[in-house]
Amino acid sequence: MVSPVLNTELKHTAKELWESEEQHRLLVETIRQGVEDVDTSGRILFANDSLHKNYGYDEGELIGKSIFDLVATASEQKELREYLKLLVREQPPPVDYLGRKRTKDGKIIDVQVAWNYKRDSQGQLMGFTSVITDITERKRTDDALRESEKQLRLLTDALPVLISYVDSNLCYRFNNIAYEQWFGHSREEVHGRHVRDVLGDKAYEKIRGYVEAAMSGQEVTYEEVVPYKDGGARVIDATYIPHIGEQGKVKGFFVLVNDITERKQAVEALQKSEALYRTLAESSPDCIKLLDIEGRVVTCNEGALKVLGLDSREELIGKEIVPSFPEEYQL
Repeated sequence: MVSPVLNTELKHTAKELWESEEQHRLLVETIRQGVEDVDTSGRILFANDSLHKNYGYDEGELIGKSIFDLVATASEQKELREYLKLLVREQPPPVDYLGRKRTKDGKIIDVQVAWNYKRDSQGQLMGFTSVITDITERKRTDDALRESEKQLRLLTDALPVLISYVDSNLCYRFNNIAYEQWFGHSREEVHGRHVRDVLGDKAYEKIRGYVEAAMSGQEVTYEEVVPYKDGGARVIDATYIPHIGEQGKVKGFFVLVNDITERKQAVEALQKSEALYRTLAESSPDCIKLLDIEGRVVTCNEGALKVLGLDSREELIGKEIVPSFPEEYQL
C-alpha cells in the first residue's frame, strides 16, 4: 500500500507534469511556426495546427505521413534522407536545414527547419522535434535583392572610375572591379579591409582630412595628387557623399574617384605649348594677328603694332583686318 504522504507527492508531481505539458501544448499550438515530432525513420507523430495550415492539410491529416513525401522534388528528398541519417548518427549539420516543401495543393514553399533530439528516460534517441519556418517571402526578397545587387555591379563595373562604399569603421563594404585594375587586388580582397590598408599610409594621410569631413556629414569634392601604395601617384578628382542614417548618424560614405592624370598632363602640355607660342610670337618682328571667323582681330604681337604704326593692341583688337591696313595696301 502506498503511504498517504507518498500518494500526495505522486499526485502533486503528476499535476505539475500535466500542467507543464499543457502549457507546452498551448505554446506549440499558438505559435506561427510549424512544429512536428517525427521518429528516426521520418514518420510524423505529431503536427501542430500551424503546420497543417501552412501545408494546406486538415487537422490530423499529417499524422503518419513521411516527411520525405512533403518535399518538392526527388533530388531534395534524397538530400533530406542524407540529412536525417546524420541526425540519427547524432552528427547534426552545423546549420539548420533549408529546403522546399510541397503543400497539399501542389504549391512550393521555402522552409527553414531547426531540429532537436527527443530521448526516452534512459537517454535513448526516440526521434526529433523540428520547428519549421516558412521563408518563402524572405527568400523572394533576398533573391530580388541579389538580382538588384547584380545589376548594380554590372553598372558600376562598366564605369572606368573607382566606386565604393565605406562604413563607419572606414572599411570597404562595396567596391567595383576598377579597384582590381587600379591596385591589382580583387574586390573580394578589398572588401572588409580598412581604407588605410588598401591605399597605403602616404595616400591615406593625403586624404585623411576629406575622409573625416565625410564622416562628419559633409559632402566632399576635391582634386589631389595621391601616392597610392600599389597604384602609383595619380591625380584624382574625388567625391565623398555621406550616408546619413537614423537620428542623423553617419553610417558611412559613398566614394567616386576619377583618374584625371592624363587629362591634367594634357592641360599642362597645352599650357606649355601656348606659352611657347606666345614667346615666339612676341619675339618675332613679323606682323602676327589672330582673327576670329568674322575677320576681327582677337590679339596680335608687338611686330604687328610696329608694321601698322599703332601704339597699343587696343587700337587693333576687335577691328576688321582690312580697314586696319594703310590705303596703299587695301584692295
